[in-house]
Amino acid sequence: MAKESTSSDTFPEVAVTDPYVDWWSKAEGSRKTGEAGEFNFQKLRGDVFGLRNRRGSSIFQVPLPKKAKNFKFCPTKWQNWAATAADYSHVEANDVILGVIDTNFALGHRRFRFKDGSTRFLSAWLQGAPSEQAGAPHLPFGRELSTTEIEEKLKEHSDGCLDNPLDQEGFNRALGLVDPDKPVWEGSKELQMLASHGTHMLDVAGGIDPGRFGSMRTGENSRCHLIAVALPPLFFHGHSGNFLQYHAVLGLIRILRIADAISKAKHKEGCENFDSDHQFPIVVSFSFGFEAGPKDGSLDMERAIREEIRKRANDGDDDSRTNCQGKTPNAAGNRKRRDVKTFVNMPAGNSNLSRISARETIAPEGHTPFEVVLQPNDHSSTFIEFWSETFNRTSKYFKKSKLEIKLPNGQMHTIEISKPKNRTPEMKDIPSADGKSVIGRVYYSLRRSGLRAEDRVRLRVVVALAPTLVFYDMKTDAIDGSKACNVDLAPAGRWTFEFKGLKNTLRFDANIQADLFDSPFSQNARRAYFDHPDYQDFIEGGRVRDSFTYSDPIEKLDSGPVTRVGSHNALASTPYASMIGGYRGSDGQPAPYSATGYKGPPDYNNQSDVDVALPCEDGVLHFGVLGAGPRDGAALALNGTSVATALASRMMVDCLLLDPRTEVGQPWLQTAARTFKKSGRPDGYLDPAPLKVGAGHIPYPDSYDIAKAGLGMRKRRRHF
Repeated sequence: MAKESTSSDTFPEVAVTDPYVDWWSKAEGSRKTGEAGEFNFQKLRGDVFGLRNRRGSSIFQVPLPKKAKNFKFCPTKWQNWAATAADYSHVEANDVILGVIDTNFALGHRRFRFKDGSTRFLSAWLQGAPSEQAGAPHLPFGRELSTTEIEEKLKEHSDGCLDNPLDQEGFNRALGLVDPDKPVWEGSKELQMLASHGTHMLDVAGGIDPGRFGSMRTGENSRCHLIAVALPPLFFHGHSGNFLQYHAVLGLIRILRIADAISKAKHKEGCENFDSDHQFPIVVSFSFGFEAGPKDGSLDMERAIREEIRKRANDGDDDSRTNCQGKTPNAAGNRKRRDVKTFVNMPAGNSNLSRISARETIAPEGHTPFEVVLQPNDHSSTFIEFWSETFNRTSKYFKKSKLEIKLPNGQMHTIEISKPKNRTPEMKDIPSADGKSVIGRVYYSLRRSGLRAEDRVRLRVVVALAPTLVFYDMKTDAIDGSKACNVDLAPAGRWTFEFKGLKNTLRFDANIQADLFDSPFSQNARRAYFDHPDYQDFIEGGRVRDSFTYSDPIEKLDSGPVTRVGSHNALASTPYASMIGGYRGSDGQPAPYSATGYKGPPDYNNQSDVDVALPCEDGVLHFGVLGAGPRDGAALALNGTSVATALASRMMVDCLLLDPRTEVGQPWLQTAARTFKKSGRPDGYLDPAPLKVGAGHIPYPDSYDIAKAGLGMRKRRRHF
C-alpha cells in the first residue's frame, strides 16, 4: 500500500510559500458555505513539480474542493506510474497526442470520438473531483478517468451501442463531470450552461467529425489521441489565479507521464515500431495565464516546464543554473539527446486594454507615484507586483528603500524595505484605520533573474490588498489557529505607491494581478487598474486605442508610465512555450485586447515577446471563432487569445500527423508566419507591430477551415 501523504490542512510559514498563498489564506480562504473544512489543502514538495536541487525543498500548498484531496498520494507512484499495453491496443507508434489543460470537457461529444463511437481520450484527469478516500496513489488529488472507464459509460448511456445517441446529461453525471448539488463557486457547472470553455478549446485544437482524416480507430493513417486535464472550479485557483500555475504544471507533467508510460509498455510487449527510444510527439495547449510576475522566465512553474521538456529530450544543459565551480549540471548524464517532441502553447493574454501594466525609472530624488484605483464592490483581493531591473547583489547597488502608501482617505503608511532576503519574502502589514485589523500586506524579497550569474538579482515587492466588499467574515482562525488574523475591507478609490530613499536609479516594472476569471461572482469581481493623466483609452475618431497603430509606417501610441506594452502572460515568458497573439481574420488587424509583449533587456534569459498571431475573430461583425458547445450539434463562437492558441495547437497536430519527426516549436511557427507573408497573405493585410504579433500572421489551419467535407466551420457560420 502506498504511504499516506504527509499533507497538512494548515498553511506553512511564509518562508516556504509565496505572497499569493499567504494572503489568500488570510482574506480569501476563509470563505465557506457554512461548514468548516469545505475545502482541503494538499501540501506538495517541489520535486513533485520536477523542481530539483535547492528548490526541491520548497513546499507548495494547493487548495482543493472538499473530498478532492488524496490522502493516499505517494510521490514515488506519481513519478513512476506504469501503463498496461493492452489498455491502449489501438495506439500506434506514429500517432500524435494532444493534451489540453482547461476547465470542464464534454467527454462524450462526437467531435472527441472515433467513427465507430469509441473515445479518443487516453485519459481525463478531473483535478477537483472527489477521490472518494480511495484515490489512486499516483495522483495528488482528484480522479482520473481511463479510456476503459469512459467507454463503459458511453455504452451504458447509449443503450449498449456506441452508434446510438448518447444521453449526455446522464453520462456527464455518471462520470462526475458536473456537480449539480454544489454551489456555483465550488462545483463544476459549465456542461450545464450555454458554453464550456474547455470543450470549445479542445474542439478548436483537436476536434474532428466522424468520417474525416484521423477519425478511424485503426488503420494506416496516423491519428490524434486526446488527454484532458480539467482544472478545479475557479474559486480553487484563487481569485487572482494564485494557484493556477500549480494545477497547470501538474497537468502538463501528467500528460507527459501518460504518453511515455504507454511507449514504455508497448515496447515491453514487443509492439511494432515501439523501440526503447520511442516517444510520442505531444502538443499541449493551455489557455490561461496571469498578468503579474517577473516575465523573465524565472517563475518556479516556468522552470518546471523547462525541466520537463529537457528531460524528455535528454537535454540536461540547464541555461538557468550553474554550480559553484561555474559548470552547468547535466541531469541526463551522458545519455544520447533526442529530438524535441514536447510543444507547449500558451496565450499572450487578453489584458492589453485593462491598464494592468506600468513602468517607471525611479531616481534617488524621487518619481511620479504609481496610482492604482480599487473599484467599489470588488469581492476579490488585488495584488500589485513591482519588479526592479537586475543588479549585482554583492555590489550593494541596492541597500534599502521606503514604500510610501497613500490610501483614498488620505491615510499614509510607510513600509521600510531593508536587507531583503534572497527568495524568502519579508512581510509587513497595512493596518486598518482603527489599527485592530489589516487591510493589506506588503511582501519583499530578492529574486534571482534568468541570468547564469548567481549574483544578478531583482527586487520584488508585492502589495496584497483586501476586497472592497464581501458577505462573509474574513477571519483565519478556522484555517490557521496559530496565526489568527482579522482582515478588514480595503477602502475603494485611488491608492498611490511611491518608492523613496534609493541610493541609485532603478527601473521598476509594475503589474496588477486581479480577477483573472471574474469569479466566483462575476457581477461583483471588478478589476483594479493603474491610472495616469497621459493614458488614453481611445484614438481620435472614437476607436479603441491600441499599443501601436495598424498602419504603414507603424506608430507607437503609448506615452507615459501606464502602458499596454508588457501586458503579456507572465507564465509564458520562457523559450520553452510558444506565446500566441490574436488578430482579426477579415483584415489582419491585431485584436485590441491581445496583449503586447515586452522586449526585455539583453541580460534577461527570457521570452517576453509574442511569437506569432492566429485568428481570434473572423471580422468586425463576426465575433470570435466557432467551436463545439457542451452538447452534440451545438456550435458557438468564443474569442480571445486562448482561441488563437488552440488554433496553433491544431496546426502543430496537423503537421505531426504527416511527419511526427517535425519540431513544431517557436522557430517553426515563426517560419510559417514569414512564409504566409510571402505567399498567400491577403493583399489588405499590413505588417503589425512585432510586439503584438511576433513574426506575423498565421491563417486558419486547413483542418479547421474544412472541418466538414465541403462545409467548414467558417462557411457554416454564414448559414446560421
